[in-house]
Amino acid sequence: MREFLNGFKNAFVGLRTVFSEELNFKVEFVIALIVLFVSIKLKLKFDEMLWISLAIFLVLFSEILNSIIEYMMDSLGIRDTDVKKIKDVSAGLVLLTSLFTTVIGVAILGKRIFNWSGMVGFILYILYVVVFLFFSFSKLR
Repeated sequence: MREFLNGFKNAFVGLRTVFSEELNFKVEFVIALIVLFVSIKLKLKFDEMLWISLAIFLVLFSEILNSIIEYMMDSLGIRDTDVKKIKDVSAGLVLLTSLFTTVIGVAILGKRIFNWSGMVGFILYILYVVVFLFFSFSKLR
């Protein structure tokens, strides 16, 4: 039982570490709280709330994963292009997740706040795919 409880303790220490050391995580956490507050005030339907919650979870999860990868790469003490590529790809994960969750947020919250149709979310999704393809096939370095 003690090992089980220590696992929770270690998990909370890890979350506290990310929250105290990673500025991006703090910013995303504050944005998440604002989005949750707005979602509750708008009295979103259950399925809409699930999508918003999933979007928030995905962004925070990807930021923690990015931090883990950066901590691991920094701990190796190697400074070469392969490490930079790994860190860049990890940051790209956070960017793609953030873009996708923005589409979810605009589709759901935009419909409620600005009376937009679901088509706005779809158009944003198409723009997301175009941007993704552009960055995937261009040589940005």
